Amino acid sequence: MIITTKHIRAAGLCGRGLVNRLKSAGLSDEEIMHALQNGMDEEKVRTYNDAQMNRVIELAHQMEKDS
Repeated sequence: MIITTKHIRAAGLCGRGLVNRLKSAGLSDEEIMHALQNGMDEEKVRTYNDAQMNRVIELAHQMEKDS
């Protein structure tokens, strides 16, 4: 599954917070821009071992199931 900004916003996370999390995970500015525009593979997001990002993944699956 691709995790998108739609999922991030639905989880109540702000864009700036997401950018800071991705920077702290070691992503370059280009990688962050690509992720914001195109989403990120769920498995890549899981590697960050972050409770909030894991919640985003759960919410993304629920959103897809409900649609």
